[in-house]
Amino acid sequence: MKEGSKKRRNEKGITALGNNIRKYRKLRGLTISQLANQMDVDYSQISRMELGTVNTNISMIFAVADVLEIKAAQLLEDDDTSWPFSLL
Repeated sequence: MKEGSKKRRNEKGITALGNNIRKYRKLRGLTISQLANQMDVDYSQISRMELGTVNTNISMIFAVADVLEIKAAQLLEDDDTSWPFSLL
C-alpha cells in the first residue's frame, strides 16, 4: 500500500458490482426494499452497494447472488459498460 493510504478501493470492481446488483435485481422484478427484506438487511445497505458508496464484503456478495438466483461471479462481471444507460 502507498504510504499514508488507509484503504484500497477498486472503483472499477465496486462500480461493476453495483451495476450488476441493480441489473439482476430489476431483471427479477425486485425493488431495493424487496431485495433487502429477502436478505434481512436494511434498505440502505443495498442502496449503498448499488451506488458504489460501500466496499462490501464477500459474504454479502454471495448473499445477494443467492437471493437473485445467480452465481456470485456474475455480480463481478464487467462486460456491459452500457448497462446503466440501457434502461433510461
